[in-house]
Amino acid sequence: MIKIKESELGLQDYFYIGCLYLIILGIVSHAIFYGIFGVSYLNYTTILDALISPISLLTNNWKISIFLVFVFWLMHMYFTKWMFKFYAYLRVKK
Repeated sequence: MIKIKESELGLQDYFYIGCLYLIILGIVSHAIFYGIFGVSYLNYTTILDALISPISLLTNNWKISIFLVFVFWLMHMYFTKWMFKFYAYLRVKK
């Protein structure tokens, strides 16, 4: 497994990872949606369609955007602060 330190990642690496995430999210979401109807989405799509589709989904529905920001904030708070307090609480034997 490749181990990458956080300090070694630059801004370009974060953009690359974000772009890959958007492409995968767009392909998976539309493949599931059109797969219900029996249409092969991968035969009719381009990379730009897959890249823009999650962005258009987030901008069209503001409730989804607010929900995702809230979930990412909760994850950030849990992994940076709450997890250590919870672990210390569970370590104490009663």
